[in-house]
Amino acid sequence: MNNNMTNSISNNKQSYENIYNNLKEYMFYPDVIHRNMNIDHHNSLSINNKKTYDNNKLTKIVKEKQEDTSPFFIPQEKDKLFWCLYTFIHGEYEYKIAKNNRNTFTIEKKWKIDTLAKLKEKDVIDFLKTIKVKVTDLEDEFMNKEKLSLKGVQAFCFIYKLSVMYVSGRKYCEFLYKPVTHPELQQYSDIVDNSKTFVIINTPTKEDGINRNADDAYIKNVRDTYWKMENVNKPLKGVSAYSLSELQDICSKMTISLEDTETKKKKTMKVLYQELLSHF
Repeated sequence: MNNNMTNSISNNKQSYENIYNNLKEYMFYPDVIHRNMNIDHHNSLSINNKKTYDNNKLTKIVKEKQEDTSPFFIPQEKDKLFWCLYTFIHGEYEYKIAKNNRNTFTIEKKWKIDTLAKLKEKDVIDFLKTIKVKVTDLEDEFMNKEKLSLKGVQAFCFIYKLSVMYVSGRKYCEFLYKPVTHPELQQYSDIVDNSKTFVIINTPTKEDGINRNADDAYIKNVRDTYWKMENVNKPLKGVSAYSLSELQDICSKMTISLEDTETKKKKTMKVLYQELLSHF
């Protein structure tokens, strides 16, 4: 066989191998099937992961949009009363930044410690005496308790000069300490409206949150038709401290019926008082 023929055969063989290799991708060889399955699986996972990410992102956006348009703003932290007060001072945007940065715990602890130091100021001590709250009780609350009580909220409002109405069911209390004059809050003067009374509401699910829609008309209606708790430490006095007409007035504001549904007779003082107790 001469060299020309050998070269021709060699070239033809190389050409056939190239054609074969190109067609092999479309043949059902085990290694090709396995490789293609892996590629498809990888692509499928990538697509599914992207879909999951996109769906999660969309869900988050929708949830945030719903929260922004809801009449109530309910902080996600355990101490919701504290974060309502924080939001009154800093605004919802700053709360969201703290939430997204996952440093709400640090912020809460620092604010409570800073507030703890202010309990030693003379005007605060004098104020606490007038509302019959012990400094030691608040120190324990700010340092050791997971949540603020209403007496803690009242102290906070006095120290930082906030006016807040707290509404729970058909009863309410008010802590009105304006205008905002505390030097630490001057930097937030564009956020804190010193003419505004903020409203915290205890929702039907028993969560404390901010009523975004609480305007002057809402506040007036609460004051006119709800029962006001004068003392948050002991909202209801002993039964002997009330007259029958006073109990009837309180029950009316709390939407407690003054008549027995079966006998149609007026309820006694004892019965009215017991029914009032069930709302505390």
